[in-house]
Amino acid sequence: MANIMNYCCLLDFEAKGGCFTWRKNIQNGGQVRKKPDRVMANSDWCLSFPHALVELLPMNKSDHNHLLLSCKKVNSKRLNL
Repeated sequence: MANIMNYCCLLDFEAKGGCFTWRKNIQNGGQVRKKPDRVMANSDWCLSFPHALVELLPMNKSDHNHLLLSCKKVNSKRLNL
């Protein structure tokens, strides 16, 4: 995954609220946790949305957490028409 991300010049956003987006219960009460779900962007996008935030939402009848991307674009020069 890291090689593809580097080749495409993508950054992986860190989600607030947890590290893992998938969980599976296994025998003896254990759990397997992974992060297959991600939000990625290139540097131009990050510059356009510097206040972007990714939140990990609680699981709801699924073994995956949903990710919520909130962003607010910085005001650019307005055209006077």
